[in-house]
Formats: sequence, structure tokens, C-alpha cells
Amino acid sequence: MKARKFSEDQIKDLTLTFKLLGDHNRLSILLNLTSKCHSVSYIIKATGLTQTNVSFHLRKLRQAGLVRVEPRGAFKYY
Repeated sequence: MKARKFSEDQIKDLTLTFKLLGDHNRLSILLNLTSKCHSVSYIIKATGLTQTNVSFHLRKLRQAGLVRVEPRGAFKYY
């Protein structure tokens, strides 16, 4: 079996991703989005977090490229 070599940039990116997912709330949000897109209202109900907290964590997940937003009328789905 041949070992795969990772660049320092790849390792740095993975380290940041694992740190990001080490937060209980962000991991909970991400796990609630594994099956389909959901609105922020759904995520709030599913996680029990406040709207401000959900928005904060979604922004972090979006910046890391782990979720994407789909505007649908007045609502945003992740």
C-alpha cells in the first residue's frame, strides 16, 4: 500500500476544518443539514439555538465551504 503525501496547505486546511467541527453547535447544525436543505427557522428548532447563534455558526460553516446558501424568496436555505 502506497502512503499518500499531503502538502502543508492541505494539512493546514484540514486542521482548520477539524477545529471548526470540534464545536458542538456547528457539528449539530451540519448534521441536521446532511439529508436536505433547510431554512434557518428549521435549524433553530432542530438545534434549540438562538437565531443569532445559528447565523453566527452558519457564517463560519459557509466561509469554510462546508455549507452553501440558496436564497428562496424571503428565506435562505442551507
